[in-house]
Amino acid sequence: MKRIVVTALAAVAAGGALALDRVAISTNANAYVQAGFDTRARYETFDNMIGGRDHQNVNGKYWRQFRFRARPWVRFDVDRFSFVTRMEWAWRDYSNYSGMHDKGSFPDEFFVDNMYLQGTNLFGFLDFKIGRQDFMHGSWRLFMDGTPGDGGRSTFFDMARITTHLSDKSLIDWGVIWNHYKNHLSIGNPHDDWDLTMYGAGGPLYGHEYSKMDEKGAFAYAQIGEIDWLPAEFYWIWKDETRSYRYNASTKTRTRYPGRTFHTIGTRLLPKFGEVFSGEFEGALQVGDDILAGMLYGAATAKTGDLKSSLACLYYSGDRRNYYLNDNGKTDHAWNPVFGRSPSFSEYFCINGYDSARWSNLIYPHLKFELDLKAIAEGNKLSFQTGPMLCAVKDEGAPSHNYGWFQAIAYDFPILPKFFKVPGLKGRLMYETLSFGDYYRHHGSSPGSFFRIDVVYEF
Repeated sequence: MKRIVVTALAAVAAGGALALDRVAISTNANAYVQAGFDTRARYETFDNMIGGRDHQNVNGKYWRQFRFRARPWVRFDVDRFSFVTRMEWAWRDYSNYSGMHDKGSFPDEFFVDNMYLQGTNLFGFLDFKIGRQDFMHGSWRLFMDGTPGDGGRSTFFDMARITTHLSDKSLIDWGVIWNHYKNHLSIGNPHDDWDLTMYGAGGPLYGHEYSKMDEKGAFAYAQIGEIDWLPAEFYWIWKDETRSYRYNASTKTRTRYPGRTFHTIGTRLLPKFGEVFSGEFEGALQVGDDILAGMLYGAATAKTGDLKSSLACLYYSGDRRNYYLNDNGKTDHAWNPVFGRSPSFSEYFCINGYDSARWSNLIYPHLKFELDLKAIAEGNKLSFQTGPMLCAVKDEGAPSHNYGWFQAIAYDFPILPKFFKVPGLKGRLMYETLSFGDYYRHHGSSPGSFFRIDVVYEF
């Protein structure tokens, strides 16, 4: 642990020297260069993990990890064009989990996290971005993480995207995506390779066999703001998941599963009712190879002073059969999260639900509160949510619809701003619990839980 702390502090100190304000290369060519650096130190614990092929057994497992990430970046601007490169070095330390002790262990690898060419305001209405880039769009339920197989280590997409501005208030994003299961733009020799797209057991996390699943896609995403009280979004997404393998390390055998090609069409409405009340509605339908599924979300929000309160419900369709057993030509009614395989509203359920954030088969009515504590200091924010989590259908013979009662609390804060006076230094505390319902077999009285503390420095 001493080595971990010293390395993290040294990286933060070095980063301050690497920061470079925007400097002119050539005033005649309107050319500039800029550089920066960000670091993140993260400590996490999970308790009462859920396991088993059908994810219905609480195994009581507890594990903790320390995670460190450093990302230097450089940006070149010439007139309306920019070229951006961001590298990343990330490693982990699983201090009490022998099965994962070497995963992501120091020093792991140094890799290209972002590298893209960007053009802005071409012909008065057109932008483009081509290359490796982050893309968190809309509600983040459909576009958030292009590399879900490595957790929160990276989120990039290998993508070409064009934005056409219809007016000052409306635009359409068009794009194509090809996310490969293996990152070829890396330096180093990690103990276990990273499978960037895997759904579950089958990649290097459980052996040195890749899932070999590529994720390809194309989309059109419109944001229409012509009606001030009713901003709206409309989208179409085509996705192709190639065939994949799941590897059994104990028997040293692989099982092949078929790929899937499907379309997702939907809309998101964001009505505003004066200064106090607002709402959100999102609905989407999925059709394609042996799939017919849906997603709905609705929320009513009231903002009074520094407090924002919401009553919401999230629905993902489910199927009575396990996802991986739907290889016999039968239609699967379980929602596919497309490119939204991210923690969403819960880190615990992201890991302990279906494989690698495969959000599906869920009904989650909940209350959410967000309190801006700027009276203490700018950047202080407290949030809390709670509600029952239910499965839409009792899959794999589950005895009940009740996953349990979920609640989460988070606190964002600047770190001693009056003393350090460093705007980019901030922290975040998170704690989640799931009091198990009868959906899970053999669970005890102790809830499942997740805890995290983040320290982030950006400059």
